Amino acid sequence: MAIEKFIKEKSSDIKVVIIDQLDETFNSHQFIESFAKKFESDYIKFLSKYDSHKTVHSHIALGLAKCADEFGITKSINDVVSRSVFGNDVPNKQWKK
Repeated sequence: MAIEKFIKEKSSDIKVVIIDQLDETFNSHQFIESFAKKFESDYIKFLSKYDSHKTVHSHIALGLAKCADEFGITKSINDVVSRSVFGNDVPNKQWKK
């Protein structure tokens, strides 16, 4: 299953993750970490299906962006720098509930 389709199908569960597990402002890395914990077995399947974690994470972030209205979040104009899963400081989107 495509990641974006998965996000649409699990939107009610993802909305709970956003409300309960993330701060008022959060970035895409924080969302991906919460997503991976909530849907661990699916996340692992996505990692094995795609050629890299960057591809998986890009699709997760894109799915978040496409469902932003449904999740009740807005994207900040400026990117923020945060630590990736591999410890690299890289720019990514910041969101507000």
